[in-house]
Amino acid sequence: MRALTPDERGVDIAIEAVALPQTWHWAVDMVRRGGVVNFFGGPAAGTRVDFDTNQLHYNDITLKASFHHTPAACRRAFELITSGSFHSGDFITGRAPLRELSDVFHRLMDRSNDIKTVIVP
Repeated sequence: MRALTPDERGVDIAIEAVALPQTWHWAVDMVRRGGVVNFFGGPAAGTRVDFDTNQLHYNDITLKASFHHTPAACRRAFELITSGSFHSGDFITGRAPLRELSDVFHRLMDRSNDIKTVIVP
């Protein structure tokens, strides 16, 4: 990943969403000095990772974890949507093909009205 960034500095933000110790390490390794790593993927209970504290401290890397919904909450949401009692389509504000994903992200950063965009392959 570093080879894809100018001067191999690394990315500003790395979002890990696979929930494996190896991908947690990769996310830390690919972020730049002063960058942020968001651990979105939740590993199984009891999973442990170790990091080079020197790398974290002297490169001023921020580590954050995002808790998302439980499997039970996802099942309930799916039930609401498939039952027809919740009209999820009412909340979709835009549609775009996969090839325009970069443009979609730019619009999100510019705070456009498209806050829930469906990406169509």
